[in-house]
Amino acid sequence: MARYLVFLFLLVSSSVNAVSVYEMTNGQLTAITEVDVNGVLYDVRFANGSFDSIYGTPANLTFTNSADAFAASNALLSMLGTNIVGSDGLVYDFEANTSLVNGCANYVYCDMLTTYGLFVDTLGNERAAHVYARNFYDVASDFSMTGSLIRSTTTAAWSTYAVWTASVPTPEAGSLMLLGLGLIGIVLARRR
Repeated sequence: MARYLVFLFLLVSSSVNAVSVYEMTNGQLTAITEVDVNGVLYDVRFANGSFDSIYGTPANLTFTNSADAFAASNALLSMLGTNIVGSDGLVYDFEANTSLVNGCANYVYCDMLTTYGLFVDTLGNERAAHVYARNFYDVASDFSMTGSLIRSTTTAAWSTYAVWTASVPTPEAGSLMLLGLGLIGIVLARRR
């Protein structure tokens, strides 16, 4: 009996889908939790500043190559649609109002920079390499492209850093209940 309960728990808990949360602070999108990038969940927050003030060192970068940064940027663009309910319970249109993303004050587009490394340019400047996820005010124009900023440069009014970290999904109430039932079943089976 206990084996069946454990199997049922594993079956149900493996099919639970992550739910993204759009963290809103004073009408600005400051983070999105549980963004799916090729089957791996990440949390992304939006921050302004220089590479050093945000990351400090390249060891703190989540992505280390342009292919992974492109995948993350495209996943991010797919999240910024219309009729999105924020953490404050209000409905937002991130396509029509690109300035809703923290750090972007431009109503035409918002560049969200996913940084993946540092390099030295031909003039000897250390630059942060990233992929821009450019969210235009209409979905048809959105795209991702590579670019870079001098390491000490602060982002502009139309751009913000997309800072990625591995997501730690919280179990849903149903999953916790199934786990509890499984444990009770194991205890009861052992008593017999």
